[in-house]
Amino acid sequence: MKNRSLNFKVGSIVLILIIGSIGIATMGLSKLHHMDDMVHEMLDESVTRTLLAKDVRSMIDAQAIKQRDVMLAESPEEIADAVKSIESRHVDILSKIQEFLKVPNTPEADLKEMQLIQNQYLEWYKVDHQIVAMISDGKSHEARVFSKQNSLPLRQKVDSELEEIVHHQNEALNADKQMADADYQEAKKWMLIFSGVSIFLGVVLAALILRALSKLLSEVILDLNGGSDQVTEASQQIAEASVQLSHASTEQASSLEETVAAIEELTGMVKINADHAQKASGLAAHAKNIAAQGDQKIHVLMSSMKDIASDSKKIEEIIAVIEGIAFQTNLLALNAAVEAARAGEQGKGFAVVAEAVRTLSQRTTAASKDISQLIRASVEKVSQGEGQAEESGKVLEEVMRAIEQVAALNVEMAAANAEQSQGISQISQAMNQLDQATQINAATSEETAASAEELSAQALQMRKVVQLLIRVVHGGSEKVLAGNSGPHPAKVFQFKPKKMSDFESPQSSGRHQA
Repeated sequence: MKNRSLNFKVGSIVLILIIGSIGIATMGLSKLHHMDDMVHEMLDESVTRTLLAKDVRSMIDAQAIKQRDVMLAESPEEIADAVKSIESRHVDILSKIQEFLKVPNTPEADLKEMQLIQNQYLEWYKVDHQIVAMISDGKSHEARVFSKQNSLPLRQKVDSELEEIVHHQNEALNADKQMADADYQEAKKWMLIFSGVSIFLGVVLAALILRALSKLLSEVILDLNGGSDQVTEASQQIAEASVQLSHASTEQASSLEETVAAIEELTGMVKINADHAQKASGLAAHAKNIAAQGDQKIHVLMSSMKDIASDSKKIEEIIAVIEGIAFQTNLLALNAAVEAARAGEQGKGFAVVAEAVRTLSQRTTAASKDISQLIRASVEKVSQGEGQAEESGKVLEEVMRAIEQVAALNVEMAAANAEQSQGISQISQAMNQLDQATQINAATSEETAASAEELSAQALQMRKVVQLLIRVVHGGSEKVLAGNSGPHPAKVFQFKPKKMSDFESPQSSGRHQA
């Protein structure tokens, strides 16, 4: 069997499948027979209905016999026993009728007919109770006449209806059995037909497939025979390229480590700038608060100076009134002196008083003039201070606006520094990931080199497999394909390894030059 051709082997497999198909067909016929048995079992519903109908009929006949026993009884004890048996069987009859009505798939006509039988039986049962009552009262002759006129016709109707139900069930049972037998014969016929067709098609298709498969495998052998050399050459090229890629990945990993370190330093500087910007923003806010407090105090000072100027004007008015009073007092003193001089010796004392009042009024006038001059000078200074306070308030407002602008710029700078810090952190993370990926590439390139060596070994093994496949397809241990030892004219896999300079980016080359 080892040196047999592929046609022989596959043909054997197809033959086994054909034998299996025959076995399946035989099994199918057996299953169909079993299914026929199952159908007969399913038909037991009709048998159940038939048996129940017969049971009801027989029990009603027994009831009629017991009714006769009641009419023929000679003692009350016999009547009581017969009535007890009638009552017990009455329950059984109703139970059997209910079982018949609950049988699945019962035709509607049979259900209606059984319900009619039930109603007729119940009517007959009432008549039977009347007969028992008449017999109990000693009216045996009247009971017999009443039974012939009423009970007997009802019982005959019930028997007729039950006989018809049993007849219907027997007909349905026979029809179902004939249908099951017909289905079984039909399934058996088609099973045989399909089995024969399947076997014929299996043989034809097996012959065609085996022929095509043999031709295809011959072509595959040619491709494998030519491709094994290409795989060997490609594996060598992959090994060389993997070594070069490993060196390039190592250099790139070193460059990435330097870049990551620089980015980390830049991240630290950006964080310091962000902290300084936040502190400057806080100082600007504090300066703004102080300037706002100064502006409030300046406004309070301006309000106080306005109050002082207003009070100074009121004082000037009061001093003017005092000067007027002093002037009037001086005039009165002069008039008093004149009148004292006219009075002579009698007016000397009054003249002395008038002179003293005049002196006081003159001093009051001089003092009020001095106070007025001082108040005017104070009012002028207050006016100047009020103007300077207004100018200081305006300057403070400009300072507040400038501080607000500085604070806003500091906030923007802090936000920008935070965004820059976050961006640089993301760049640093990406560079770390890139560094890891580069290290993984370096390790992968080493694994690829090992895999290339393994691939070369697998190419040699594939040559042995090709020779084995030739023996399997064409049979014999010495038969080989003639004229096919050379490579097959298929597309050759070409792999051109790059140089180390091809793996370097412009940035890395510039860094090396620097």
